[in-house]
Amino acid sequence: MTDKPHILIIMTDQQRADCMRCAGHPQIQTPNLDRIAREGTRFAQAITVSPLCMPARASFVTGLYPHNHGMWRNHGALSLDNEMLFRSLERGGYFTALVGKAHHYQHLSGIDLRDNEAFMHSVGFTYVHEAPGPAASTRTASS
Repeated sequence: MTDKPHILIIMTDQQRADCMRCAGHPQIQTPNLDRIAREGTRFAQAITVSPLCMPARASFVTGLYPHNHGMWRNHGALSLDNEMLFRSLERGGYFTALVGKAHHYQHLSGIDLRDNEAFMHSVGFTYVHEAPGPAASTRTASS
């Protein structure tokens, strides 16, 4: 048994700050998110350093601004030369898992995300179950 607190990071794209009941929305029902917020820590005044997905996520993971980590747009890959939040957690004895879309590298059409698991382990994830975003999972007329 460990005395370490559990850490759950839920990162969404394009979600308004008030789109949970606990954040003040009068109509949206989010009982499970509200309970997590109530029992844990909710960062109500957090802002992003970039309006783009990959640079914002790279900043979150490295603690650096885009001009310091070098990712300015949704292209390329997170540099493994930087210190990473999830590597620090692993060194601290945490089991780290990614479920969903991390977008720490460019998701290209026709590429199986499982081919990038070694990269995601290098970022600091012990377990990886990555899913593409909607653009990578849409079917074309010829599919």
